[in-house]
Amino acid sequence: MTDNTPDIEEEEPSNILRGDVMNVGGVAEYLGLAPSTIYDKVRDMEIPHARIGNLLRFRKKDIDQWLGENTVRPHPSLQKALAEVAERFFFNNWLLSVGLDPDDYEAERAQRALQDSLAKFAPDLESFE
Repeated sequence: MTDNTPDIEEEEPSNILRGDVMNVGGVAEYLGLAPSTIYDKVRDMEIPHARIGNLLRFRKKDIDQWLGENTVRPHPSLQKALAEVAERFFFNNWLLSVGLDPDDYEAERAQRALQDSLAKFAPDLESFE
């Protein structure tokens, strides 16, 4: 390797270790990254690894845990807002599909349309009266 990571021997691409314990090639393949990126993450102490002499090894369970800890998830309030937008979108499209104007409909007509839809598409469900 030509960067400033001392005493790490590059491994031949044909010697990729896969499974519970991986080498640089195996973890690069597993993560879909270039081996040079893995070496950079090792040098910067960003990825869990073990050194055995001048070889690097990565336990799959450590990599999976590291991925989980570095997974970005939307804030719950954003998830709720997106769910509400999706709910409104599908409700409006359903209203249109049963001949009602989403901007001007009577609740009783919508409820009757819902009962008709349930009777047609889900006859085993009880009505919502």
